[in-house]
Amino acid sequence: MDNFAGAMNQMLELFYKERGLAPYTANGTHGTPTARFNVRYHRMFAGAFMYAGGSHLGIEYGSSALTSSEGLQVDENGKPGEGNMFGWGLAHEMGHCADPGGVTIAEVTNNIWSQFEKTRDTAATSRIPYPTVYKHVTSSTIGKPGQVFAQLGMY
Repeated sequence: MDNFAGAMNQMLELFYKERGLAPYTANGTHGTPTARFNVRYHRMFAGAFMYAGGSHLGIEYGSSALTSSEGLQVDENGKPGEGNMFGWGLAHEMGHCADPGGVTIAEVTNNIWSQFEKTRDTAATSRIPYPTVYKHVTSSTIGKPGQVFAQLGMY
């Protein structure tokens, strides 16, 4: 993978697969969206460094090396290996735009993609505090935990 568009397409393909969506389906259901993400690379406002707004993502100029992602090496079974995508922040904002209606929990479900991007089959870089999740689900506590990543782990 040697260009921004190719690396971005690869990242989206992996994210949509994680959601159980395929590019082409026989009956047209559960297919990937046909719209593209519009990424705007510019100066931000009020201390933000990224945002999701309507039909685009805004990224602070200089905060993310968008053009340096080489994508991932993928083995013959389709499993991603060495390489990189675009980082937690961009995946987090993309998650806001891609969250399906009716099952969205603000600042939780949009992190599914960013967690997937960050870990890629290893818990070593996970932001989910698994001991906190375990303690919460075994404590007879009612309701969700206060920590957003514990909520993601429970989701």
